[in-house]
Amino acid sequence: TLPSQRINDQQEHMHSIHGAVTEAREKFAVPSGLEGQDEVRVLDLCSGLGYNAAALLEQQPGRVEVDLVEYSPQTLAAALLLPEPMPSHQLVKRAIEDHLRGVGYLRYQTQPPLPGNIKIRVHIGDARQLLPELTPPYQAVFLDPFSPSKSPELYSAEFLEHLSQLLSPTGRILTYTSAAPVRMALVMAGLELGEGPRVGRRGGTIASPTRSKLNALSDD
Repeated sequence: TLPSQRINDQQEHMHSIHGAVTEAREKFAVPSGLEGQDEVRVLDLCSGLGYNAAALLEQQPGRVEVDLVEYSPQTLAAALLLPEPMPSHQLVKRAIEDHLRGVGYLRYQTQPPLPGNIKIRVHIGDARQLLPELTPPYQAVFLDPFSPSKSPELYSAEFLEHLSQLLSPTGRILTYTSAAPVRMALVMAGLELGEGPRVGRRGGTIASPTRSKLNALSDD
């Protein structure tokens, strides 16, 4: 997996050491609660190599719209060089190729076209500046930056308040972090909290305007 920039002589990896695909499925796609729905709209923030979106596409037979937001075009380009960890990652690769060709970053196309029921829009830039360009509501928001210590601006109360306004009435924000300041910021945004599935030592956090079907927070 890819490391973050070194800050205070420390780095983080983009994915759990328990497996990038496992993390994408168990912390984002499955707890989104969208499996099998006829129409799905998802915002994938800090999409990285596109594994979270690919895991979502694996479980959706109907119409799916995904907005991928990634700061680094180099990271998106790296996704094209890697073998697909699941068949649906080909679809994400095609969307990335289309976008990078459109902005002059690539010249060639190698992936098959997207089927008519899948629409993937790719956005490159600072998520804080791109949010006004997006069209809510979303049934799920995958919030997957580096940790709050590395990317505090994407866990701020102001940013999470903006995210909450993009949700449908039963939509969910999903993040791998269980940090108390992040959870408090989500509460301040008017959201109910639930415990995310464990992949490794801790569960993540699920936030929604409604408490329905959310697991209670653990004590640890």
